[in-house]
Amino acid sequence: IHPAPLLSGTANGASEKWGGSEEQGCEEQMWERVHDDFYGLRSGSESESESSDDASAAPTARSLWKMLCIRDEGSFFESTALSLAVRQEYRGAHGRMQIAWLNRGSRPITNIRVHIAEAPFLAIKASGAPTDLEPGGRQVHMLEMECREPFLQPPRYMVQFSVPGKSEPVTLPLMLPAIMTKFMAPAQLAPAEFLQHWEATGGPRETQNAGPASCEAREFAGQLSQGFNMHVVEHVPTHTHGAGVFNAMAQVQGGAPQRMAVACMVRLEGSEANRTTRIVVRAQHPQVSQLLTQILSSYLIQAQ
Repeated sequence: IHPAPLLSGTANGASEKWGGSEEQGCEEQMWERVHDDFYGLRSGSESESESSDDASAAPTARSLWKMLCIRDEGSFFESTALSLAVRQEYRGAHGRMQIAWLNRGSRPITNIRVHIAEAPFLAIKASGAPTDLEPGGRQVHMLEMECREPFLQPPRYMVQFSVPGKSEPVTLPLMLPAIMTKFMAPAQLAPAEFLQHWEATGGPRETQNAGPASCEAREFAGQLSQGFNMHVVEHVPTHTHGAGVFNAMAQVQGGAPQRMAVACMVRLEGSEANRTTRIVVRAQHPQVSQLLTQILSSYLIQAQ
């Protein structure tokens, strides 16, 4: 993907739509907090100490979700009764996700209900979810997605089911691992081209963050290319540069959806001496810059 035609990064009416809102600001503040609240898995109205085997998998569900956000496939939820696995692929503003259900227990799983919360930033078409699973039973839930605008918190994937012997339904408030960087594509830039665009993109379109490192600087290249779908322009001991394009199908009032391609550039600096990481993001749209910085920070900088 050559970045030259992508530098405008807007369509008619789209820049105003992406200008940010109070709700989006709340999502930014919730980025770390939401996962602890969201994965407080428990069965029905039972207390935490009385939660089921499925509810006791809460810390694992959170870590599995975070790994799936930077991988194409893997476990989504694991318990003695139920296993959910995800396989996903993305191209431009579109994605496809397969959620494989498996009854791992010796009792049937019945009255399965799945609710996917509607969101203006991500359009989702889903096949029919499973309704019952006999022991050993398998079924795949298919999702087709279209990104509409930048976002931070993905839609919820709410699961509820019944197991014989339990008085209350089991509730799993999961979240789809379809974060904004899934809709990124690498931008092939030479170091000189990167610096040219970097110098031309600053001011309010730059966002920074720094703090205690959660990984070694030598891992930056792999994180950017494999986890966040960016092209590694340069990787040296002092810094790592990455370039990519965020893709969306913007809903323009009174017209057909228009493809949005927003050029994004990242500079990562790691200090081995004091174990800190500095993230600098410049993007053609300020909101994309802000959200991309927060997503990168959640993996590269320790939460405080």
